[in-house]
Amino acid sequence: MKWDIGFWVYDMYGGVFLGLYPNDLAIGPDGSIYVTNTHIDNPEGHCVIKLDSNGNFLAKWGTQGSGYGEFDDPTGIAVTSNGFIIVADSNNNRIQALDSDGFVITTEWGIGGNREGEFQYPEGIATGADGSVYVVDAGNSRIQKFDSSGNFITKWGTPGTGNGQFYYPEGIAVGPDSSVYVASDWRIQKFDNNGNFITKWGSIGTGDGQFDWPFGIAVGPDGAVYVTDKNNHRIQKFGPNGNFIGRWGAYGSGDGQFNRPSGIAAGPDGSVYVTDESNNRIQKFDRDGNFIMKWGSEGTEDGQFRWPLGVAIGSGGFVYVADTFNERIQQFDSSGTFVAKWGNYGTGDGQFILPSGIALAPDGSVYVTDYYNHRIQKMIGEDMIQTIYETTLSIYQTANSTQDYTANIGPLNVTAKFNLQTTLTNSLGQTITQSSYPFYMFLGNTVLLFNTDKKVYNPGETGTITGRVENRGTTDATNLVLTFQSKLVGQSSQLLYTDTFDLPAGGSHPFTLTTSAGVVGTVILKGAVSKNNSTLVEIKDQYEVVNP
Repeated sequence: MKWDIGFWVYDMYGGVFLGLYPNDLAIGPDGSIYVTNTHIDNPEGHCVIKLDSNGNFLAKWGTQGSGYGEFDDPTGIAVTSNGFIIVADSNNNRIQALDSDGFVITTEWGIGGNREGEFQYPEGIATGADGSVYVVDAGNSRIQKFDSSGNFITKWGTPGTGNGQFYYPEGIAVGPDSSVYVASDWRIQKFDNNGNFITKWGSIGTGDGQFDWPFGIAVGPDGAVYVTDKNNHRIQKFGPNGNFIGRWGAYGSGDGQFNRPSGIAAGPDGSVYVTDESNNRIQKFDRDGNFIMKWGSEGTEDGQFRWPLGVAIGSGGFVYVADTFNERIQQFDSSGTFVAKWGNYGTGDGQFILPSGIALAPDGSVYVTDYYNHRIQKMIGEDMIQTIYETTLSIYQTANSTQDYTANIGPLNVTAKFNLQTTLTNSLGQTITQSSYPFYMFLGNTVLLFNTDKKVYNPGETGTITGRVENRGTTDATNLVLTFQSKLVGQSSQLLYTDTFDLPAGGSHPFTLTTSAGVVGTVILKGAVSKNNSTLVEIKDQYEVVNP
């Protein structure tokens, strides 16, 4: 599926100023997606947009301003473990915290200044496993730490080049052991979660542990830190405490050489994947930097690229690459074998204009930043879910009255289960109520209808699927086979149920089956009715498994 941010937005690309774009994205514990957005010419564009896990619009909060719940260039966004939404309100020099309904839960924290809780152009933001919030206070050359309600805990950093000092820090990350890594002034510094300096590494230069624009950072499963040293055309590897382990790469197009390496990702087995941007290829290394393989060349065929930018590793070791100037996403296995591709130039569902950023959620969903279409698209491999129609209606009704509203969604010429979802919001963009209505489209005489008793389950919980098969034809149907398969996104399908039966003309065959919810993630259900190994109808639905 996709969702449109709804404003004309821009970005920086290739040295040409194109304006501002959706700035950051975070996923809440319930799967909700929150996007910060800035529009340079429309005050309504300074906002936070909330979507459900399928990309359906839920709410928009904020407008340009300095009041509570207003923003001026909201940049970073993070969601704490208890669901609080933390927004870096950049030009207001403050942090605002919202609940999942968009209400300000702490009036604000921060104003322009250099005292505790004040900011000068806060940029990067990260949250720890305990819900703590870390903010890069760039203009004040420091890091500030808050609890999830915005209460000041501590700060560290002053302008300078000494230990614990910064010159306009930008990037920040929290490691699995709660250590905090900060990229600033040609070096990496590591702190504990209270800001106590642990170690540093790096200076400007070309030697071991030196950088010329440290760009991408990835942390392997063993805690090793990999840094893309972009203008030195190499990768450097460090231990968790910053000790130099090794480096590889030089300018060129040979194996293990780079021409402006950009994206970097570490797989679950420790393999390191790098987008070698100007060489139009992907290179794979082991955790020690030994060249394993490469794939790609300039072109438009399967496995070829034109300026690949983003790279991400999914479950099962699948590698997803944003093939930017080919307007598509390509999927490979961990050995670089082409698996699938989707997308082409355009504005329709599953089409792109310069896809650049790519990320994978824990449930295996693939999120793509579709830059020039001003939107984000979510895909689940061949189980891609799409929004086929979306509209907004302005409503004004007198008290104690009812009114019908109609909208023409156009022709539907595919067999599928659809969900009509509506959201009623007030003038502040806050959600008042929501509803969902399922309906089906069929092209033949065999009809398959089914529903799960819930849309969200906890691991191990029993789910019930009920439905029926109908024969709307004028002749009897014999030896029909009903099958159900379940598939956790990112994994292979499992046979859940099978049944063979006859169905007279105009008849109905009800069924009920149960299943046990497994691990956390999105589960795709696929029901099909076949005869003589020929599929008559196939319907897909899905449900979520979440921790209680």
